[in-house]
Amino acid sequence: MEFLYEGLLAITWQQVVMYLVGGLLIWLAIEKEYEPSLLLPMGFGAILVNLPMSGVIDQITQGVGETNGIIQWLFEAGIENIRVWKRPSAAILATGHEIAEAGALSSAGRHSSNAVYLMNLLSGLGLTDTAIFYAKDEADSIADRLEVLAQSFDFIITVGGTGQGKSDMLRLALKRAGAKQSEDQTKLSSSLPFVCANLKGAVLFGLPGNPLGFVNIVQRVVLPVIWQSFRTDPFFVRRQKVFMGFDYEGKAGDICVQLAPFEGRVIALPVQKGSGRSSAFRDAAAAIPNPQGRRIEAGEAVEAQLFFNGLLS
Repeated sequence: MEFLYEGLLAITWQQVVMYLVGGLLIWLAIEKEYEPSLLLPMGFGAILVNLPMSGVIDQITQGVGETNGIIQWLFEAGIENIRVWKRPSAAILATGHEIAEAGALSSAGRHSSNAVYLMNLLSGLGLTDTAIFYAKDEADSIADRLEVLAQSFDFIITVGGTGQGKSDMLRLALKRAGAKQSEDQTKLSSSLPFVCANLKGAVLFGLPGNPLGFVNIVQRVVLPVIWQSFRTDPFFVRRQKVFMGFDYEGKAGDICVQLAPFEGRVIALPVQKGSGRSSAFRDAAAAIPNPQGRRIEAGEAVEAQLFFNGLLS
């Protein structure tokens, strides 16, 4: 009884006001049927957390000091330690004089098949804040566009503009925009080197316009990095045993292949570099690692890494 008496004496006028508010919410929920699933817990909560010495929330009790409440304990043990992952935003910047001019048209997306291909894959990953932009194949034009995009997007993926020597507009644009470029990049397939950089907190990938190199780097580098930026589970990688359809001898790097059933097997047919953009995006289904550039005989069993096709299941 003494405990209850001390509790009654500890009630303040502010707590009394909250009791009235809580009672009003409960009355509205029951009598008027105003959002009962919402107002009932709010009403009881308003009363419960204002009970003195109830042990529900942290309170300072005279003669005892601060006591930890169960709600605060649950918050610190659970909710406070849950990491919330925000889905990143991504901008795709297609470069080229003809693409920039087409960018003024409503059907501009069709003029950069690389960008549309990547856009569809990002949507398949679950990204909703994505967009395609355009810039002329000039260092100043690319730099200006990059600086603007870096203020609004977490990832920037450029299409084209990479090359060797004076033809490499992207690296010059990154320098003018103040980007911090990563060290030496990896070569995949027969593509030109790609670029990784950080620009005002945004992660930037500079990809070649070559469709085979573009597909390979998107599948093997870009998608896994973006996935890991907002997911705790590893990027799904599916591998399959295949048989080379004909003799292959080429540069060191990954081999883009299309897959086809044949006599109970799955055969791999390398996608030819000059086969055109549309067919490259349609046919490229997997990559066969070949870091030493060795000759692969027809009928030889190899392991292929299947490409992500835009579907998580």
